[in-house]
Amino acid sequence: MVAVRSVYKPKKMKALKIIGYVLLGIIGLVVVLGLIAPKEITTETSRTIEAPIDMVFNTVNDLKTWEKWSPWDEMDPDMKVTMGEKSVGEGAYYTWEGPITGKGKMAIAESTAPKSILIDLEFDGFGIAKAPFQFEETNKGTNVTWKFSQKMAFPFNAMGLFMDIEGALNKDFDRGLELLDQYVAQELEEQKEAQQAVERIQQVEEEAKIGQE
Repeated sequence: MVAVRSVYKPKKMKALKIIGYVLLGIIGLVVVLGLIAPKEITTETSRTIEAPIDMVFNTVNDLKTWEKWSPWDEMDPDMKVTMGEKSVGEGAYYTWEGPITGKGKMAIAESTAPKSILIDLEFDGFGIAKAPFQFEETNKGTNVTWKFSQKMAFPFNAMGLFMDIEGALNKDFDRGLELLDQYVAQELEEQKEAQQAVERIQQVEEEAKIGQE
């Protein structure tokens, strides 16, 4: 029995040392990568929407409209959204939970009509990100710029060296502005049709009055 212990104990200790060295090497590598990796994620995308600036601003400023054009609602159709007591302007917020998008909270931190809106995105367990909108009136309508920035804690920022996080976010934001454009265009068309209906009714009433004279 003594001989058996003397054979296996050194082997066991050697294996543990190797595992320890490997773990230390991995930790060291993560630390080094964390030191050289970017410590902030940023992205920015823009789109010109053929609509008045007030209309585009008011659409983004009303969180109840987001389910119509948010890229994350499209990505995660089973996502459940709980609206806060206020849904429009500064102080408005909602929470979400979904199998794909996870859990979090979105709030309007600042709202300056019709120029800018600052969105705070709080991802459960991943901190708060800033997602500001800027609106600029142009000859073709309204130029909308949507940005994103989030600080990555060390050494977890090392993940950015292996994952194209900014590319994925930029794709989402591009899709979001595309859906916003489609939604606003649909709203404009419905407003136009409603106005035409009112004008037709007014015309019929005027013609009826003339016929009675």
